Amino acid sequence: MAINLPLGGAAQRLLHPIVPGALFGFAVLAHVAAWLLLGWAAPEVIAGQGGPGPALAAVHAVAVGVLLPTVAAAVMQILPVATLQGAPPAWIGLIVFAALAGGAVLLIGGFAVVTLPMVQGGALVMAAGLGLFLVVAVRLTWGARRAGPGDTVKAVGGALVLLTLAVGLAVVLATGYAHPILPDRAAAAGAHAAGALFGGIGLLVMGFSGILLPMLAVAEPPPHGSARPAIATALLGALLAMGGSLFGLPVLVGAGIVAGLIAAGLHIWLMQRALAKRMRRRLGREFHLIRLSWGLLVLALLTALGIVAGVLPDRLEGLVVVLALHGWVLSLLTGVLQRILPFLASMHTVRACAKAAVVTRLGWAPPLTVHAVCHAGAVALVAAGIVVEIPLLVRGGAILGAVGAVAFIVFAVSVVALTLRHARAVGPKSSPVSVSVGES
Repeated sequence: MAINLPLGGAAQRLLHPIVPGALFGFAVLAHVAAWLLLGWAAPEVIAGQGGPGPALAAVHAVAVGVLLPTVAAAVMQILPVATLQGAPPAWIGLIVFAALAGGAVLLIGGFAVVTLPMVQGGALVMAAGLGLFLVVAVRLTWGARRAGPGDTVKAVGGALVLLTLAVGLAVVLATGYAHPILPDRAAAAGAHAAGALFGGIGLLVMGFSGILLPMLAVAEPPPHGSARPAIATALLGALLAMGGSLFGLPVLVGAGIVAGLIAAGLHIWLMQRALAKRMRRRLGREFHLIRLSWGLLVLALLTALGIVAGVLPDRLEGLVVVLALHGWVLSLLTGVLQRILPFLASMHTVRACAKAAVVTRLGWAPPLTVHAVCHAGAVALVAAGIVVEIPLLVRGGAILGAVGAVAFIVFAVSVVALTLRHARAVGPKSSPVSVSVGES
C-alpha cells in the first residue's frame, strides 16, 4: 500500500539538502567515534569516574556528536513540514552545523586528551551554535502554536526551556575548570545531565514521536491533548532532578526520577496504543530498535533510582549513562533515521526530479540488519562488563557497536547513491507531482 502526501509549497518547507546532509552526516560519523571512545574508556566507565578523560569524551560523542546535530536537523526540517511553515534559509542551517560540529570536535577532543583550553573553546563555540539554533527553534515553535500539532508544540517548548538551562550550566562547568565558580561541580554536572538528557531530549522525543512513529507505521497520531500528562510529568521530573542535584537533596532527585518513570510509562503506553491501530501490519526492523530504546530508558531510570536510594553502588553511574546514551538514545535515533533518511531523500526528489522516488527503494537494507544485531549485542556486552567489572567485555561490546555504526554509515551512503541514481534516470522535474512515502 502506498500513501501519497500532497507537497504543495514543498520548496519553501524543505531545507536545502546540504543542511540535513551535513548534520546527519556528522552524526553518523560521531556514532562510530562514540563506541570507540567508550572502549578506550572502559576502566573509567566501570569505576564510574568523572572529570576530563576518555569516559567524558565518550559521553559527549553521543550527546553533542550524534544527538545535537540530529535534533537540530529534525527540528529545522520536521517542524516546517508538520506545521506548514517556511524552513530556515540554508545559510542559517550551515552556521548551526559549523558551530555544532566545530564545537563538538573541540569539546570531545579536549576531553579525550585532557586539554582544558580545547574543552572551554569547544563549549563556547557550541553554545553559540546552540543559541542560534534555539532562536530558530523558538521561532518555529511560536509559529506552530496554532497550525501545528498542539502536544508536539508544548513538548518542544518545554524542551527548549530545559536545553537553555542545560547549555548555561555546560558553559559554567567548562569555564569552571580554570576559574572555579560552582561549589560542587559533580552536583552541577548531574543537574546538567538531568536537564539536557532526561529533560530536554526526553521532551523532544515525546513531541516528535507523536508525529514520526505513527507516520512510520501508517497510523493515526494520538488524539490531541493525550500526551499532555506525560509532557507535564516529564518537565516536572526534570526540574525536580535538576534542583535536587544542584542543592544536594537526594529526595528531590529521587522524586524527579520517579516522575520520569511515570512519564516514560505514559509515553510508551500512548505510542503502543497508536501503533496498535496501524494500517501497516508488518513493522520493520526499525521498530525493534525503537522498542529496545523504550526498555533501555526505563532500565536506565530504574538503575538511577537504585543508586539514589542507596540500593545500588555509586560506581554504577557509568551504567546509567551507557543505558541512557548508547542504549536509549542511539537505539531510538538509528531506528528512526533508517526510515527518515530515505523519506527526506524522496521528498527532495519531488522538488527536483520528473518522478518522485519511492521511499522503500532508497537505501540498501542488509547493513541495517548488521547494525541492529551489533547494536543490541554491544549494549548488552557493555552493560554486563560494567556490572561484573570486566573491561574486556566493555571493549568487546564497544568494538561490536563500532562495527554496527560503520554498517549504518554504509546504509546512509547507499541512500545518497540511490537517490542520485534515481535523479539521473528520471531527469529534472517539469511538472508538479506528489510523493509516495511508503509501501507495505
